[in-house]
Amino acid sequence: MVAKLVGGVLSILGGAVHREWWKLFEDREVSTMGKYLVMIYDDEAKWAAADPSVMERNHLNHQAFVAANAGAVVGGAQLGESPTATSIRSDGNGGYVVTDGTFAETKEVMGGYYLIEAADLDEALAIAKQVPSPMGGVEVRPLVNGG
Repeated sequence: MVAKLVGGVLSILGGAVHREWWKLFEDREVSTMGKYLVMIYDDEAKWAAADPSVMERNHLNHQAFVAANAGAVVGGAQLGESPTATSIRSDGNGGYVVTDGTFAETKEVMGGYYLIEAADLDEALAIAKQVPSPMGGVEVRPLVNGG
C-alpha cells in the first residue's frame, strides 16, 4: 500500500508517502494566516483487520478532503506504522537514549498529519472535523509563532 499522486491530489492508502508529495504545495503563495498541525491518530489493529475496501474508501476520502480544502492545506503526509518509529530521549547527562518504537504504548498512534492555515482556532477545528479518521480521531495544535 503506497500513497501516490492521483490527479494532482495526495493519495493516502498505507505504507510510504510518494517521494514528491510536496510538489502539490510548492506553487502556493505565502499567507499571514495562522498555521495548525492536524495530527491523525488511528488504531493500527483495526486497520490491520479492516477489509481492503475500507482502506480504499479512506484513501478516496483523503483525496476528497485535500481537494475540498485546497486553500487551507499547506502539506501533509502519512507516517510509517508505529513499529518503524525510533524514540530519542535525553539521558540527563548530556547523552541520549535511542529506542525502537514510539514513546508510549498506546492503542492509538499518530498515523499522519496535515499542516493547515486558518484564520483562527475555530476555523482550524472546522477544517479538522473533515479529516477522515474512521479508526481514531484527530488532534489540532497551533504552531508557535506561525511556524
